[in-house]
Amino acid sequence: MGHLVARHRRSPPDRSGRGRFAAVGLVTVALCVLSSLVVAADLPREDPIVLSGDLHDRTQIVFGWRYHPGDDPAWADPEFDDSGWEVRTSLLPVDEAPPGGWEKVGWFRRNLKLADGMPTTAIAIRVEHYGASEVYLDGRLVITNGTVSADPTIERQMYPNNFDGVALERGRTHVLAVRFSNARGNLHFRDNLGFWVNIRSVVSAAAAYHRFDRLVMLRSMGFGGAFAALAVLHLLLFAFHPASREHLFFSIFAATVAASLALMTAWDLETDMLARLWIFRWYITTRVAMVVGALVLLHAMFRRRPAWMTWAVVIAGAAYVGWVWSWDALRSRTLGDLVFLVAFLEMARVSVMAVLRRERDAWIVAGAFVPLALVSATGFVCSLLGWSINLGILPLASLALVGLAFSVFISRQAARTARELEDRLEEVERLSVRAVEQERRAIHEETERRLLEAESERRAEELEAARRLQLAMLPHEAPEIPGFTFEYRMVTATEVGGDYVDVRLGDGGRALVAVGDATSHGLQAGMVVAVAKSLFLSVDPQESPTAVLHRVGAGLQTMRERYASMAMVVIAVDAHHLQVASAAMPPLLVLRHATGSVDEILLPGVPLGTMADASYALRDVTVASGDAILVISDGAPEAIAPSGEHFGYDRVVSYLEGCDGRSAEAIVDGLLDTVTSFAGSSSPHDDVTVVAMVVD
Repeated sequence: MGHLVARHRRSPPDRSGRGRFAAVGLVTVALCVLSSLVVAADLPREDPIVLSGDLHDRTQIVFGWRYHPGDDPAWADPEFDDSGWEVRTSLLPVDEAPPGGWEKVGWFRRNLKLADGMPTTAIAIRVEHYGASEVYLDGRLVITNGTVSADPTIERQMYPNNFDGVALERGRTHVLAVRFSNARGNLHFRDNLGFWVNIRSVVSAAAAYHRFDRLVMLRSMGFGGAFAALAVLHLLLFAFHPASREHLFFSIFAATVAASLALMTAWDLETDMLARLWIFRWYITTRVAMVVGALVLLHAMFRRRPAWMTWAVVIAGAAYVGWVWSWDALRSRTLGDLVFLVAFLEMARVSVMAVLRRERDAWIVAGAFVPLALVSATGFVCSLLGWSINLGILPLASLALVGLAFSVFISRQAARTARELEDRLEEVERLSVRAVEQERRAIHEETERRLLEAESERRAEELEAARRLQLAMLPHEAPEIPGFTFEYRMVTATEVGGDYVDVRLGDGGRALVAVGDATSHGLQAGMVVAVAKSLFLSVDPQESPTAVLHRVGAGLQTMRERYASMAMVVIAVDAHHLQVASAAMPPLLVLRHATGSVDEILLPGVPLGTMADASYALRDVTVASGDAILVISDGAPEAIAPSGEHFGYDRVVSYLEGCDGRSAEAIVDGLLDTVTSFAGSSSPHDDVTVVAMVVD
């Protein structure tokens, strides 16, 4: 008797996404009834099974097996009397307990012979299962698939993908015995624990192998390669034009389709069930990623927010992936088929609704998703009804049609945009030539006048907006700092400089006083002040002045703007103890009541936002009752008299020396009056900010 004369690999029945909607179910049931795709399997029940003809067509042995649970090598003996065994199907459906129960291992026996007149014939046998088996012909072991055992730690489960050759003698009744185990409980197609035996001629088995080989090549290298190429192409298109997010989403969708097809091929070629389980987990993961990618792409193309149904599909898909990764053996896939069918139906719904809204080119996508949903629903419903159905390459073809529709839709949108832009450019060119020929001089003069007016109005509005924004950043009234009288004034310039004053009050009488001056001008300065204020409001009043400077400076640094910088001094007031840190601000002046002298506290430092790792010094200052602290922006010392002379810091110090005993309000108002008198009729070119604090 010959052995192992032919090998044939084939994939399990295709099981794309399936669903539950009643209306679609009725339609697809009708399709199944009317379709010529429904094939009645050859399930011989006679005993013995008589093989006749050229055996080109497959003979599938499922029913009529004599079954006994347990394990006894004597049951392989062709002379053993199995007449007391129950006759059962070898599929072992999970919802139908076999007689005597299922002890995870059992024996099945059947008789078969060649028809009268047939010569001794070599046949090819294939046992399909997700467990392990030993096949005996007339008591002799002819096929071994894995390691049979009721102990899952010993059993090696396989999915045989080969035909094994044996010879049947003319005129003899042969006994076919199968020792089978499925200790882990892997569920086969239609949720069965058992197996079935396929018999055909060796030539037919070789032809089936070649057909399957062509199918694998078409699926992995044809369809899979096409989707991989589309993924790379659209990823490059997105890289060249990042604003077109549809290219990125389609690239993700196409990549997941290519990955799922590659995993499907790996599933078909792998025989070890533990490896197949690992492949199945990743296959389901990529399928769910494909569904999510397609839904995201659909909503991006039609500029629509996802409905609750879309979110439900995404959540259900993620939950199914998590459930599959928790499996220790293959389980029922009906729920997963339902999830995928609902997903395909949701894609069809989104695309059909776009057609009803008369979205441009939506019919292209709808025309691809509707066939995909119908093919998936047909397979799902027929599977639920227990009908064998051969959809061939329809699932792959419908999926390829979706990918082609996506690509065509995106390409047409891009081409239409390019044509519209080209038409507009041509129209602008024609209008420009005509205008230049007819009214070149008049248009030029009118344009110049209007541009000057618009620029003047724009600058006035910008400066006024910046000035209002700058003033809005300031406290609405002088804050009450325990132990101090606090006053401030600000005179804004025609060209806004962006001065800033703020106070944060903390626990225990502590306060943080910040005085800043943006280095830029106009509306930009107002924006810098707004950012600085928001950053200052986020600090804890208990933080040290240097920490505050670093916080504000880091925030300005993130703006990545050349002119987004600010000079600032921060004073932490705690009773009669001050902590001062400065970033390029004029010196802090302290008028000592006891001596009448003025201390200048000048701390080095660069403006905030100019250097990432800048350091700032911290100075402790002790004040007594009657002392006055003066903080100014550079607008006061840089005030210019009509003669061109600057007011200078010395005049500020001299003025403060004569302020002993004055209130904070008098000090502020007096300095502003002095600076204004010095400048005369000249408009200030920068903001003048004066802050005074007098110790109670």
